[in-house]
Amino acid sequence: MRSACFEIIWRYSHSNEFMEYLIKVFDSIKKIEPESEFMDFLVTVMHYLYSIRGEEEYIEIEKIADKELSERGKYMGTIAEMLERRGAEKVEKAFIQEKAKLAAEYEQRGKLENAQEMLIKALKLKFDFVKPHVIEKIKGVQSLDVLENLFELSFKCSAIEDFTKFLNQATED
Repeated sequence: MRSACFEIIWRYSHSNEFMEYLIKVFDSIKKIEPESEFMDFLVTVMHYLYSIRGEEEYIEIEKIADKELSERGKYMGTIAEMLERRGAEKVEKAFIQEKAKLAAEYEQRGKLENAQEMLIKALKLKFDFVKPHVIEKIKGVQSLDVLENLFELSFKCSAIEDFTKFLNQATED
């Protein structure tokens, strides 16, 4: 019985006739499934439907299930609560992922800005004065590797003009 119900749901899950077959499945469940096994079966079916159908359709599915299985309404409340928790868990998971992504981006941005500032300070200490266009060009560099290489080159250059040539080469690529 269960496998036949799942097969019908699966076969018609993407069909225009899905809702009418869902009503037939619930009608069969009412007639055949003993009360003790009903909840397990219904939770499984509702999990499956939740994962394959759109949210708007799922609301319609809940209404059909509630109507067709009204004498077992206490189960529908439990299923709705379970699915609500599942939705909240999905939102929370997405929020945590987005938060981690933003934290990584901000951390990367902080490292980049720190490397830019350290290079500018090193140049000011070595050459006393750094022209504003050189500072702006350094702030335009968006690669930590390039900034590290330029930082090392800042100690090897004997004149700011020599460093500026390397900076121009690095920013042209």
